[in-house]
Amino acid sequence: MQFWKAKVSIPATVYVPCDPREKAIDGREIANESEIASLILQALGNRPIVLKPDAGSHGKNIKLAMKRQDLINLLSEMEPSIINPIGVLAQEFIYKWFFDLRIIVTKEKGKSAYCHPKAMARTGLRDFRTNAYLGNTVFGVELPQRIREKAVLCAESIGKNCDAWVLALDAMLNFGKEMTLNEDLQKNFEKLKPMFDEIQKIKGEKVSRENFVRWNERLERAFNEYTSSEAYWNIQEVIEDSVKSMEESVVFNEANSCPDFWEYTRLTTGINLAEYLLSCAESLIDRAQAFTCV
Repeated sequence: MQFWKAKVSIPATVYVPCDPREKAIDGREIANESEIASLILQALGNRPIVLKPDAGSHGKNIKLAMKRQDLINLLSEMEPSIINPIGVLAQEFIYKWFFDLRIIVTKEKGKSAYCHPKAMARTGLRDFRTNAYLGNTVFGVELPQRIREKAVLCAESIGKNCDAWVLALDAMLNFGKEMTLNEDLQKNFEKLKPMFDEIQKIKGEKVSRENFVRWNERLERAFNEYTSSEAYWNIQEVIEDSVKSMEESVVFNEANSCPDFWEYTRLTTGINLAEYLLSCAESLIDRAQAFTCV
């Protein structure tokens, strides 16, 4: 709603504030799947529909329905949870090809919001979900000025009541139709897989204060090998060309502030979010008052 109010393009979205199955006072179970499906299709049209929790889930429990019966079947499987306490959130399916964008916008007190010029592109080859949390490969991508301006509008719509913040925005390019990977792209991804598997292996190791420095050195070395490969450059070039040519077709769908994405962001974009979190927090301190108190 905040993105929409800021006049930024978003996926067509509908929220139905009731669960697919409910218990009546007399113990009967009321099935609402068909009625909810009708409401969703009435609002969004007869098109592929994405069902998702109404809070962040790192890609879990996000489902794609291609037809009405698929939608009814998926609704029948939905249950209230901590990330989806009540109701159904549905969006039009955006044909984003094989990637989406994670864009960082920061603001210190007394300064204008700043969209960082490099974003993280996340690729989804196994299904339509591109979350890095699901093990998808990541790339650093330069952003056109127009997308950076739109990202600032999005972030300001979320953080407008706060003096300082660090936000990550999820955005997609709407290609408008199903796109396929050509043979060259597929081969490049195959070449990258062993290198990215090594990164995943290191990331999965147990980390402590005692072994952190050594662990981080190994992680950065593995990531440098990955990003210096020709296959990485080839895929990165395709993504950047698409972003530049389709900057007016970008849609935004989410804002995040949790730290699960920080590590890949630092490795792909060079943005150390811990530093920006501290500088933004520091800007909130009234230094004159703090000095007087001391």
